[in-house]
Order: sequence, then C-alpha cells, then structure tokens
Amino acid sequence: RISHPQRTGFAHVLRGAHCGAVGVQAARRAMEVRVDNRGGSLEASDVFLSLRIGEVQKQSRFSDSRVFRFPAHGKAQNDSFGRIEVFKRVGHLTVRLDDVNGGKNIDVPCHFPGMGNLSLSLGVNGGGKELTLPQVKEGSRKRAHERKEAAQKYLEDHKLEELLAESMKELILKKPVDPHQFLSDLILGKRAPARPG
Repeated sequence: RISHPQRTGFAHVLRGAHCGAVGVQAARRAMEVRVDNRGGSLEASDVFLSLRIGEVQKQSRFSDSRVFRFPAHGKAQNDSFGRIEVFKRVGHLTVRLDDVNGGKNIDVPCHFPGMGNLSLSLGVNGGGKELTLPQVKEGSRKRAHERKEAAQKYLEDHKLEELLAESMKELILKKPVDPHQFLSDLILGKRAPARPG
C-alpha cells in the first residue's frame, strides 16, 4: 500500500528523561520510546505518528499507546533529542509488485484540496517467494538424479563399462609386467575408428 501523507504538525522531545508522555532512555544504545495519547482532540482516522532519533525514523498509525524501538548504533550522535511529526493520509493505492518488470507508472488518487493524483514510477529489484527447506532439498535431489542419468547415458553411448570390464579380464588373465601400458594399448586398440568428416 502506498500512502501520501500530509504533515499536520510536529514537536521536539526536549532534553531529559521525560517530556509530557514521551520518555527517552539509554542514549547511544538500543532504545525504546513510549508515546501515550493524553486525550487530544485529533481524530485518529488515517493519522500517523512519526518519531525520528538521529538517522533512524519510525512511523506508525496513531493509537492510544505506541512503543518505538530503535536499534543500537556505533555512530557518535546526540540521542537526547527526538523529532515527532504527525501525518494524515490523503491518498493511497494498492499495487502489485510481482509484475512491475523493471518499471511501472502509477497514479495515486489524493483527496486533499488543491491536490490531484500523485504520479509515480515504480522500479522493483529482487523479491519473489523464497523456497522452503523441503523445496530446496527436492530441487537438490532432482539435480543429482539428472546428473546421474546424464553420466549413465554417456557410459552407455560409448560402451565404456563393457570396454573396461573386458580389459580388466584380460589384464588379470595375462598379468603383464607393465599393467598400465598393457591397459593403455588394449583400450586404444579397441577404440572405435573415427567417423569420416
């Protein structure tokens, strides 16, 4: 779902552990910020609350209580301040992402005075369904079976199993001093003549 928000207001979280209903803890480590609605008159329908701390921004639908979780980071930055912004959705459109094929133009209908449709172009890389473990195993078994069949066909096409079996029988029967040379001469002697080009 693609939404086009309208910013309806913003505030800053002041330095300190608490400011109204907002608390900030554990600067420069993993952090949780809880925001509670104190009974404001803002209609909650299609309203979203955004909280940005440092380079990380979290956004969620407005509700009576919401906890935003921020991961730990190694960058030196001031986590004593946060920025709260309130957005109201003025348009939305549900799109399929599995048929974009490199690019897709869409128009998001917006319901806001003086604003028409929002024209966008989508591009998608990756995605798609991931295979389950049984599917991966089945694919591996299938490929192994296909390789085995191809190897067996190659041996049958060139009659290599019969050739090697007959050569080993003669080797054991005659027991030559140089078995390697004997096998080499024997196999080369039984080689099929080359086909004329």
